[in-house]
Amino acid sequence: MHAVAARARALFAPPDTADPRTTVRTFDLQVSDMLSTTFVPSLIDDLRVQAPGISLRLRPETLQDTPALREGLVDLEVGAVRPGDPEIHTETLLTETLIGVARPGHPCLKAKTVTPRRFAAADHVVVSRRGRAHGPIDEQLAELGLSRRTVAVVPSFATALFLAHETGVVSVAPARLGLSMLKALGLRTFPIPLVLPPVTIGMAWHPRNHYDRTHQLLRERTRHILATAAKTAGSR
Repeated sequence: MHAVAARARALFAPPDTADPRTTVRTFDLQVSDMLSTTFVPSLIDDLRVQAPGISLRLRPETLQDTPALREGLVDLEVGAVRPGDPEIHTETLLTETLIGVARPGHPCLKAKTVTPRRFAAADHVVVSRRGRAHGPIDEQLAELGLSRRTVAVVPSFATALFLAHETGVVSVAPARLGLSMLKALGLRTFPIPLVLPPVTIGMAWHPRNHYDRTHQLLRERTRHILATAAKTAGSR
């Protein structure tokens, strides 16, 4: 009952009208590792100018999304936001396409056209923070009478891409937002020869923060930085 009462008080409390330029505060963010390399550095730079008293604390993705927002463990979630509790505010920021990733010299990069059969023949590393080895790619391959060999299931894109770099396995990555990490590791990309659903990237927050001026600034900068990153990558 005490927890419920505390949440109710927070929800109906007057909005924080403090000036972001003078506020001293820490925000807890839950961000996928791939996105953190894309926009967190720019977000830190922006906040150091516009809200120098703000610090960021990145929380692990193992936290359950909606309960973490509701309980105040996370102030802003950014990533593949899934529909959840209707009390949570969500906003779509962009949609991404997945691409294949491998180190130079891989057969999928040498082929003029990567066919589903060639793609399935490669050893794969799968990204799933819930440990699931099968997903949309496997369903698409199964419809073609194919299957792939998954040599590892890992919880983050960073781990998957490092394994692609070190062991020669195939991974996947967001076509635009993953470019900085791919470039750092010297990895190459190729189109996945399957019809995969786009990945929707968004942000989510609890209503208690909706009219908070500093939280509004945090959301505005997140929105701007991701849109700019996607546009810049798309023009390359």
